[in-house]
Amino acid sequence: FVETDHGARGAIRDNIETLGLFGNTRLHRRSATDLGEKPASAGVPFTLAFLDPPYSKGLVEPALAGLVSGKWLAENALAVVETGSDETITPDGWEPVETRDYGAARIWFLKRV
Repeated sequence: FVETDHGARGAIRDNIETLGLFGNTRLHRRSATDLGEKPASAGVPFTLAFLDPPYSKGLVEPALAGLVSGKWLAENALAVVETGSDETITPDGWEPVETRDYGAARIWFLKRV
């Protein structure tokens, strides 16, 4: 998990504890748009990424670019991204597989190309 907000990090920690996933998860206090290189301690590159940035802030593209350039993601990675239902995203190196609208939210299923 990557989160800068103190309250959100607390909620994530609580959920990790409730699910008994300490030791199987990591919580990084960083901006998703400025992750840098994946540390070796993070293990193998991830095949699935979930992104839920604040709507209409233009954060999806730089976050995905940082995940790729920092070698956080495997070549065959999928990304599930939440945006506002009125937003369109066109991240370089990613192709939409499907979108679904749920009220004010749009969920994008993207694959690396």
